[in-house]
Amino acid sequence: MHTILSSHTMPKIDEKAYQESLVVLSGFLEPELSRPKRPREGEVTADLPPAKKKKIKKLKKSLASKADIPPPPAEKIAPSTDQPEPLTSTQWLLEDLGLGDIPDTSLPSSPDTSIPEAGNIAVYWGQNGNEGTLANTCDSGNYAFVIIGFLCTFGNGQKPQLNLADHCDPSSDGCIGLSSDIKSCQANGIKVLLSIGGGAGSYILTSQDDARQISTFIWNNYLGGQSSSRPLGDAVLDGVDFDIEGGSPDHYDDLARYLSAYSSQGKKVHLSAAPQCPYPDAWVGKALDTGLFDYIWVQYYNNPPCQYSGGNPTNLEDAWKQWASGIQAKEFFLGLPASSDAAGSGFIPSGELTSTVLPVVKGLSKYGGVMLWSRYYDIESGYSNAIQSSV
Repeated sequence: MHTILSSHTMPKIDEKAYQESLVVLSGFLEPELSRPKRPREGEVTADLPPAKKKKIKKLKKSLASKADIPPPPAEKIAPSTDQPEPLTSTQWLLEDLGLGDIPDTSLPSSPDTSIPEAGNIAVYWGQNGNEGTLANTCDSGNYAFVIIGFLCTFGNGQKPQLNLADHCDPSSDGCIGLSSDIKSCQANGIKVLLSIGGGAGSYILTSQDDARQISTFIWNNYLGGQSSSRPLGDAVLDGVDFDIEGGSPDHYDDLARYLSAYSSQGKKVHLSAAPQCPYPDAWVGKALDTGLFDYIWVQYYNNPPCQYSGGNPTNLEDAWKQWASGIQAKEFFLGLPASSDAAGSGFIPSGELTSTVLPVVKGLSKYGGVMLWSRYYDIESGYSNAIQSSV
């Protein structure tokens, strides 16, 4: 009868294995006695030399101790027909007496087949009335981040103003309808951020108090605060993007601290930035040094020294390493123009991006994905459709 042993007992020693052990250890048994009688408990064959008796006593003591010590828990692996057999009693005995090595019966380690984690695509929306609605942008399924731009006037006593080109007029409450679009995007897991600054605008922070006032305005009008004049309605955006490209670099670090502190009010305020690829950035570098930013979409265009050129990603790769090692942030994105019309230089054809650039960048530290300027040019070129599966 076969007995199922508890996992805390020594595997049952079969007759043949036991006798094989004795043959190896004693060397005295006659070859023709292939199955000698197993000694009773406590009995040692009388005609054995003292040295052999001592070894057999040691065997029994070893067996007794193993019965009390549970073996290590079995590794949880899927059943397999080629799984190695458990150690035999002979192997246990030989190893205990130092007369043989236990063969390596562990499963071979699996080769490292890990691949870089898939990235996401971020896109700027709001500066071209022909780029479609915000809802359509999110419904495309191509983006994980949509950045609404821009709050292009603020600071130094100016009334903050949002510019959304031909989409709507915030000054006459014409953009309140975007609230439902924003909520729809967020319901699909897409983060929607407000970008401040931009390539053209009137913005500057003249003091720490100026930064505090602007942070209060942004909190009350676009984030989790309360205001009677919220330009985008009651939707609560996911954070603020710093696209500072002029004015002065001062006090954006203060603004970042003030905005980040509002995370304690409940919903986290995500911070992102779009610096130029030369490191450090002349305008937003001080703010990035705070270590408070979650996402950095570095603009690898209109900057030949650090952008991709002529089939060689070395300049881009070197710049990425500088950014990733110099700035504490959750993820870095490869900022690109979505078509050749979107920037003066730095456009990478989609096929070249997926075959040459992304295989390099995806292996670098803190890779998060690709940022595109902008939704309008992406519609024009179909760029995100072409690269999405490779990002």
